[in-house]
Amino acid sequence: MAQLLVNVVAVTNLAAGGTVTIAHGLESNNAAVAPTLVFPDRPTGIAVQSVTTTNVVFVNNGLTTASANFRCERGWQPEVNASTVTPLLYAGGGTAGGASVVQQVAVLSNSAPTVVANNAANGDLPLTYAVPANTYRTGSTVRVRIAGTLNVAVGATNVTLAVWANAAKDTFSSITINGVNPGAYPFAFDIMGTVNSTVAQVFGSAQGTANVSAASSTAANGTLNAAVANTITANVAFTAANAGTNLTVQQMTIDLAV
Repeated sequence: MAQLLVNVVAVTNLAAGGTVTIAHGLESNNAAVAPTLVFPDRPTGIAVQSVTTTNVVFVNNGLTTASANFRCERGWQPEVNASTVTPLLYAGGGTAGGASVVQQVAVLSNSAPTVVANNAANGDLPLTYAVPANTYRTGSTVRVRIAGTLNVAVGATNVTLAVWANAAKDTFSSITINGVNPGAYPFAFDIMGTVNSTVAQVFGSAQGTANVSAASSTAANGTLNAAVANTITANVAFTAANAGTNLTVQQMTIDLAV
């Protein structure tokens, strides 16, 4: 006679990168048996790392603390040799066998523009994100989008936006906006980088659009140490102080697909 054993276990507030072992409680004829299917009730970065006759080990491959309920099943039919059944275990996002989970991890909204004053000193934009250790894998993607206006009061002003992608603040990608006359110069800066090896070398590409008199962008290969947390941020540098001039950042987002 066919038999289906079912139990639901809750993974609650599992930190990014964390693991937890939970008893699944499946038994047949008073003997503990391993599940043949473990699947969540929602899209999640929490993956099934392994199963035994008593427990399921979960790992959070996502970027933030997460919760999900997982359905654990053990199916059996007399004509099927249970030892030959390949379990269907949810791979989650961010594992070698799972689909990437795209998450917008930081947002600066239109309602809170950031104004960087008219000086030549470097100034970090306030929007940053610390990527947890052991988040990146080959194929992970980092995307940063920045939009705003260079407001030139007098003369000419050049300003460079640089995005940093690690603790050493190596330039990931940059764009230079040239305001050759007084006026407002809207810009949009969209960059993307892909981790291409297990040592997490990032190749960046930059595209600036902008209704500006001239714009140039560069992409640099920033090397990340994936074993430690890495901060993504952006920096504004004016070529020279220019009274009444500023860079207004109206939108900035950071997206990760790991």
